[in-house]
Amino acid sequence: MSLYLFSFLLLITTAVCLMDREVYNEIKENAPFDVLDYEAMMQIFKNYNHGNPRIRSRNIMENDRSFLERIKEQSESKPFLALEKPKSLLPKEFDWRKKRPECFSPPKAQESCGSCYIFSVVAAFEARLCIKTQGKVIVELSQQDILNCGKDHGKCDGGTIESTWEYLERFGTCSYQCKPYVSYDSFVPSCQPSCDNPTYAYSTYRAVRNSLKIIDKDVEKIKEEIYLNGPVSTGMDTFEDLEAYRGGIYLHVRGKATDGHAITIVGWGLDKRLNREYWILRNSWGPEWGENGYFKVYMGHYGIDESVCASLPEY
Repeated sequence: MSLYLFSFLLLITTAVCLMDREVYNEIKENAPFDVLDYEAMMQIFKNYNHGNPRIRSRNIMENDRSFLERIKEQSESKPFLALEKPKSLLPKEFDWRKKRPECFSPPKAQESCGSCYIFSVVAAFEARLCIKTQGKVIVELSQQDILNCGKDHGKCDGGTIESTWEYLERFGTCSYQCKPYVSYDSFVPSCQPSCDNPTYAYSTYRAVRNSLKIIDKDVEKIKEEIYLNGPVSTGMDTFEDLEAYRGGIYLHVRGKATDGHAITIVGWGLDKRLNREYWILRNSWGPEWGENGYFKVYMGHYGIDESVCASLPEY
C-alpha cells in the first residue's frame, strides 16, 4: 500500500467517524471506493475526539460536505483515490442442486393453467425452507392451495411473484400431499382450509412477515442473495422456440414472443469457452422438458435479472 493511499484511507476513516449519518450516506453513495458501515465505523472510533463522536456542530457539518466535494473533484485526476472495489468472494459457479440435492423435488408441470408465478415462488420457498434448516425440513409445498385461496391474482390467467410471496407471508401454504395440483385444465376449486387427502391434517408453512426482498438490475446482489438464502423467483420474456429447448444455453432464434413467464433461479455457471456467466433456471413444464425441467440462460438476457424477489421461510 502506497504512502498516499494509506494517508487517504486514514483521512477517510477520520472524517467518517466525525460526521452524522446524513452526510455519511452521501459519501458512501458517491465515493469511488467501499466505505465501512456507519455503525462499524462509529464503534471503531467511539473514543475519538475525547467524547461522543455523534456530537455535531455546524462547522463540522460544513467540513464534511467540503470533504465530499473534494472526493468527487479529485477521484478522476488522482488514480490512487479511485480505489478498486474488492473482487467478489462468491464462487464463479454455484448450484444449490449440487450443494443440497435433497432440497429439490422434480419440477412439476403447470399444464394449461397460467400459474407459473405460483410454481416459481413455491419452488424457491420449499428449497429455502430446506436450506435454512440444513435439510431437516424437507417438504413439497402446494401450489394448488395458493391458487385456490389467493385473491390478489387472476388464478389461471396469471399473477405476480411479489404478491405470491406476500401471500406466503400472510397465510402460507400446506404440503403438496395435503393438496396436490389439479388445475391442469385451468379449473380452480374453491378455497377450503382442509386437505384433499383425508389422511393429512391441514397446516401451513409460512414466510417471515415483511421479509420480502426485491433486487433490481444488480447481478452481484442477486448472486449474493441466492448464495446466502437460496433460490429466488423472477420473470423472463419468452418466445415460441423455448418450448423446443432440449439442453445447453438457450438463445432465442426463431418464433414470436409469447406471454411473460415466471421461473426460479437456483444458481449460476460460467461458459468457459466464451467466458460468459449464465443463470441456472427451474421451469414449471415438468421433468421431461429441457435438462430434467431446468435450463440455462446467459445473464443479462430476456429480463431475467431485471427484478428478482424472495422472502425468508418462517421456522
